[in-house]
Amino acid sequence: MSGGKTFYLENLGCAKNQVDGEAMVSRLLELGWREEPDPAEASCIIVNTCGFIEPAKKESIDTVIGFRGLYPDKRIILAGCLAERYGKELFASLPEADGVFGNRDLSRVGEVMDAAPDGRLVVLPAEYGAQPVRRRTFSPPGSVYIKAAEGCDNRCSFCAIPLIRGGVRSREVDEIVREIESFLEKGVVEFNLVAQDMGAYGKDLPRSEGRAGLA
Repeated sequence: MSGGKTFYLENLGCAKNQVDGEAMVSRLLELGWREEPDPAEASCIIVNTCGFIEPAKKESIDTVIGFRGLYPDKRIILAGCLAERYGKELFASLPEADGVFGNRDLSRVGEVMDAAPDGRLVVLPAEYGAQPVRRRTFSPPGSVYIKAAEGCDNRCSFCAIPLIRGGVRSREVDEIVREIESFLEKGVVEFNLVAQDMGAYGKDLPRSEGRAGLA
């Protein structure tokens, strides 16, 4: 097993989850961790899970178990939507994971990474934090996803999004524009706005900051 603070992230799920994965990677780089492209070379493996539908849940758990079978001596962290939805239950029933980390305050990912060597730990921040600046993206060159909002207020009986992501929380227009401008400076030319309910963007913001701000 490679020593030091090295990690590999396996990203599952949708474009919104991809943004979260990019944010976690970027935050860990800020904290002095080094990303490895090969899980065999990393000291810690993060599985950024999806928890929306049954096949996605199964894929997420199977991925954690699979990594544990391949790398019995590495630290494995279960993060993302499945962790947020079933964090405590998974912590109790999935010993293959050394740590469980939710998707609310991604800036705190270092807590579960640093604590894992000393024992199993679950970190489920109750509140959303500011998105870490993304220094690393997974999209093809010249393209990036921009998250415009989190959550959904529709509360459909068949959908778990409000349980996982909570209600709608739109980012302010100025914040979105600043992020786009930062990627423009890096040569990105394609921007894909994503959200759980894009049609609801801005309804929770003052009129001057919401829909009118994007008109």
